[in-house]
Amino acid sequence: MTADDIKAWLKAEGRDYEWYAVQIGSSRGTVSQWLRKTNATKIPGPVLVLTDLLMKRDERGETIELSPGELLELQKLAAKSGKGLIEYVVDLLRGEIQADRKNRRQATYDTPPTVNPRLNDGGGE
Repeated sequence: MTADDIKAWLKAEGRDYEWYAVQIGSSRGTVSQWLRKTNATKIPGPVLVLTDLLMKRDERGETIELSPGELLELQKLAAKSGKGLIEYVVDLLRGEIQADRKNRRQATYDTPPTVNPRLNDGGGE
């Protein structure tokens, strides 16, 4: 995904850099810097992941709603972990995906094996 892709998406959706900055937990100035044509600064990977999620959400018509309090709590947790907001949220999502996979694998192991009653008649005769 390139800066031009992001700019085209924002324009098509009728959104500005300020809106985008809020969505990804950044500042308008940083967004402007990333999306400037003459900019050599690469857009960080976690920002691209979150942007892809935002674009897909728009395609499906889904929304993610956070209250200001929830956003503030996420920002505090991110700062406490030494990560930026986006990196922290992406790590949370990845952790949830891994936990879900682990739970599904564990559920497979927890299912008792089926025993054929004819083979297990208890007599062994």
